[in-house]
Amino acid sequence: MLRRNDCSAADSEFTAFLATQPNEVRAISGKADTMICLGKYDDAIAEYSHAIELDPKWFDYLARGVAYKAKGDLTQAIQNFDSGIAIKPIASGLYVYRGTVFAQRGNLLAARADFDEASSLFSDKPRMFNAYGWSLATSPISAYRDGPAAVEYATRACELTSWKRAFVLDTLAAAYAENGKFDEAVKWQMSALELAGKVNNKDYEARLAMYRRREPYRGQFLSMAFY
Repeated sequence: MLRRNDCSAADSEFTAFLATQPNEVRAISGKADTMICLGKYDDAIAEYSHAIELDPKWFDYLARGVAYKAKGDLTQAIQNFDSGIAIKPIASGLYVYRGTVFAQRGNLLAARADFDEASSLFSDKPRMFNAYGWSLATSPISAYRDGPAAVEYATRACELTSWKRAFVLDTLAAAYAENGKFDEAVKWQMSALELAGKVNNKDYEARLAMYRRREPYRGQFLSMAFY
């Protein structure tokens, strides 16, 4: 249900499942995901905490950190990302989102270090930079979006592809739109259309129309497995 952006339906399904299997960790995490989706950050934190008590996983620390970030508790957010890194130091998403918190706090050196660490884990793969740029720009769940970071990752993907891949320019346009820079979004979306030719025109044109209306694009929910 979350993949269809139906937060309420997903919440109902997880609630029903947990009524019969209350200690199923994956379902508890799923329930927590729906709480973030619904903007109920305290409830999400409580569910993730329960899951972590039963079976600590790096992705629950990541998600709980995102929930703390969304409610403005940046200290707790960083502590959760740190805990996740202690469990799985090669999980790039932990550095991506910790970096966004450092940037939000004005600690640009630490933010840059996390960007560089994530980059080293990507091994300069444009696909990964593009994937993070897209998720940071278009996630239907506001807690996972970050406009400035989206632009940074999308720009790196463009650099690695010599600014010649339509789908990467499409991501950069979405990132600028999320950042509120719609003139830049229109510019890069038009460039994406020129490169795409007849391929993907329908989706690209639809997004171009949104940016001209000064509306950001929202995509599909990505599970924690992506990170």
